[in-house]
Amino acid sequence: MILDGHVHIYPVFNISLALQTALKNFALCRNDADIKVWLLTERSDCHFFEDLKNTKIEGYVFQPTSEAESFLVRDAETDAALLYILAGRQLIAKENLEICALGSTVSVADKEQSAKDLILKVLENNGVPALNWAPGKWFGERGKVVRSILQEFTPENLLISDTTMRPTVWPTPKIMADAMKRGYKVIAGSDPLPFAGEEKYLASYASMMSGDFDADRPADAIRRLLLDPGTPIIRRGKRSGLFAFMKRQVGIMREKNVN
Repeated sequence: MILDGHVHIYPVFNISLALQTALKNFALCRNDADIKVWLLTERSDCHFFEDLKNTKIEGYVFQPTSEAESFLVRDAETDAALLYILAGRQLIAKENLEICALGSTVSVADKEQSAKDLILKVLENNGVPALNWAPGKWFGERGKVVRSILQEFTPENLLISDTTMRPTVWPTPKIMADAMKRGYKVIAGSDPLPFAGEEKYLASYASMMSGDFDADRPADAIRRLLLDPGTPIIRRGKRSGLFAFMKRQVGIMREKNVN
């Protein structure tokens, strides 16, 4: 299976284009994958997963599964299974670190709880927590918090998230490299930004893994595989180049200033 481990779908996105682009990029990353997955990491102001039950896009059918945390996207004409969409949130800690709650509908107000407490909250709600790398957020005092988290938790209950927002010229951060030596798995994802046109990044940086899969309970199966020490995660695709990263970073800083 191939997964985009950090998916945002914003109101400005063209959903049909997002689906088409993701499926194309998945094929470019690995065209022999039987199962394709979006792991949503929605911001507190976004509710794409909640709206799926009422979403209608020409050419696609959004079909609920037997669990609350997943949908299956089918081709409306052929009925072929195209993509599984799993619920998930991007939670912002007091320290301004990002915790991805993968395969979970848990929702927590931004900046009200510590990163450690958010990780525990995700685990309590049957999700997979992933500590997200982001430009500038693993240095200084926050870097110390990251190191303490990686000492307190284990690879069996925490992942590290790597995205296209780490440009290709940026080598593997030392904290991440040290964690990988200790057995922590790194899940790759696209992390599109809230601007029209960012759909093109969906599934451009993704993760491969293999294992038992239940089409009726995909979130259950994927959560188990993500935290299974015996199931490796292999990163595929590519991150942003330096110019694209700088352009995207300027855009997100402008958005923050406006808000």
